[in-house]
Amino acid sequence: MNVAAICGSDGRTYNSECEIKRAACHGNPVVKQMEGACPENSKCRLERRFQQDIARRKNSSVVFIPECDETDGSYSIVQCHQSTGYCWCVTKTGRPLPGTSVRNKRPNCLPYGKVGRRSSQTNMGRGTGGCGTLDRSTFNSNLLKIFQSEYERDPKNRLKGNGRSASNSAPDKGVRVIRWKFDQLDRNKNGELSRRELRGQKRLIKKLIQPLACARRFNKYCDLDKNQKIDRREWVTCLSVDINSELATLRLHVRP
Repeated sequence: MNVAAICGSDGRTYNSECEIKRAACHGNPVVKQMEGACPENSKCRLERRFQQDIARRKNSSVVFIPECDETDGSYSIVQCHQSTGYCWCVTKTGRPLPGTSVRNKRPNCLPYGKVGRRSSQTNMGRGTGGCGTLDRSTFNSNLLKIFQSEYERDPKNRLKGNGRSASNSAPDKGVRVIRWKFDQLDRNKNGELSRRELRGQKRLIKKLIQPLACARRFNKYCDLDKNQKIDRREWVTCLSVDINSELATLRLHVRP
């Protein structure tokens, strides 16, 4: 019996609707997205939305959420699992490249040839206006330095720093600075940053933080659910690209 390919809401192509139902029965909340195989330029975006939805429903930070190239929708050359600190190289279709997984740093994916297709995104001098994964990592690092400086100038934080605590490691301190900055911007204390609350911050970022292309897209990139607001979870997720969490259990999602 012939079976028709089905594109699932998780970005994977299934052989039939029955196969999707079997996957759902085994705990994967996938549903039919469209007839036929998933288009190459839709796989990453579908999986990203799917994983974001799971993370919200479970209120969990251990769910792997892929990064997609903003130009063509394919998988970004470097993928990272935020809560474990692991990063690895992938193909255009998201398949992990063996031997590239590293922890607490970003892998060098240049030898695998995929960067050439996007090299203009990581070279701001070429004027393409792109903001690729590596650009965003640089941008976050530069922005965090500004936040760190503001944090250390706050007298209350200087007093806190005089005491020794178990959370003085670089990753913990980085997350603490990010959360502190969120509280500074959240003037009405409703747990969300509105456009108005972010307006002054966005002007400062566009003026001071490089790469400029990433500065322009800051609000859009951090607004994961596209509701015109950035909540605390989105803020920490967006800015923690280079901060390594010390989870005892490794849950590294790898596509087959």
